[in-house]
Amino acid sequence: MKEKKIVGYIIIGFFLIYIISFFIRNENEKFTISLVNNNLLIKFPNKIFVKDYAIKDYEETNQSNINKIFEYKTILEKEYYQEVNEVFIRDISNYGIKENHAYFYTMFQEDNKNSSKKLKSLGFCIKKDFVLVQGSREKDSDFINKCH
Repeated sequence: MKEKKIVGYIIIGFFLIYIISFFIRNENEKFTISLVNNNLLIKFPNKIFVKDYAIKDYEETNQSNINKIFEYKTILEKEYYQEVNEVFIRDISNYGIKENHAYFYTMFQEDNKNSSKKLKSLGFCIKKDFVLVQGSREKDSDFINKCH
């Protein structure tokens, strides 16, 4: 009888751990960025309405000394206005995107439940044949160092 209680507590414990991990999971982990030849493929977990997107240089910033405002250099910016599961950016070398350098992908999206725009941002860098994505709690400086 005692063994059944222990097994029950263990099952309840695993169930609670699963539920907690579901809620603290990084929302960016639902998005994937991959490299297909010289193209970037950004996939979403479901269809979303993408208003516009941009790729910005994570490392090159202009800082205003007065207000300490950082402005990231925009590499690519595009109005999109489409409901899609993915965004495919062709010929990234034409935009000066290179290996071992940190960038971030930003987009404004709308969803069916809320018509207001939401900003999503995801840090990434290209390492040989794959794309390294910044973790949700990873410091910017640590991610930039990881890219080099």
